[in-house]
Amino acid sequence: MEKLKILVVEDDFLQAEDMIYNLNLWGYEVTNHVDMGENVLSAIQENKPDLILMDIDLAGKMDGIQTATEVNKKYQIPIIYLTGLLHPKLYERAKPTRPSAYLLKGDTDENIFRAIDLALHNFQEKKSAQPDKSTQELFGMVGGDEFIFIRQNQTHKKLYLKDILWVEGMAGNGIKIQTADKEHLLFSVRPSDFEKREFSTNLMRVHRSWIVNFSHIDEIEGRTIYIGKQAIPIGEKYWNTVRKRLNFF
Repeated sequence: MEKLKILVVEDDFLQAEDMIYNLNLWGYEVTNHVDMGENVLSAIQENKPDLILMDIDLAGKMDGIQTATEVNKKYQIPIIYLTGLLHPKLYERAKPTRPSAYLLKGDTDENIFRAIDLALHNFQEKKSAQPDKSTQELFGMVGGDEFIFIRQNQTHKKLYLKDILWVEGMAGNGIKIQTADKEHLLFSVRPSDFEKREFSTNLMRVHRSWIVNFSHIDEIEGRTIYIGKQAIPIGEKYWNTVRKRLNFF
């Protein structure tokens, strides 16, 4: 499971260094550090981030607001402005770029961390409220591989759907997401909520409490699926769909 990736756009080397240190400390991965707006699009193309921390007063011909405008034309990436300039006209210029936050440099590390956390959360919620949108827009896609974000402590970790073996509903309200090396617990989420995402991968509901990744199935005996040693029942109402999906002969 991959860390949340952040691109740092800052022309002050010492401030950028401090920012990168904190991001690594919080469990994020810094994809790149660029100091001019003209280099941002190429940095995104090289290693697409999940969020951008953008200084407004940049070196070069483009300031942070102009750079964000160009980014928004090609990508859907949350942007947080960090600026040392407190000026109403600057703020009004920034608003049309729909930033996730507008923070003054010198703000507390805790506030910056919370802004990043809320930016990711709100971005996901906004996309989740648009079920007619594609999964690629909803969660993102890298090289055709869909992914979601799983909250772990104070950070969100990227989890590729192809790595999921199965999803199991827990008693009460919650799910367990099983990968080859780890079990992830999500509370206040049901299998039906997960299923509604309409992923284009091999994830499919086979029981009221189970979703499986068909690419990891090792064996089917009767109405029981085996992924490794894990036995997963196939519910009566899902049997015909499973048979068709797996091309039984």
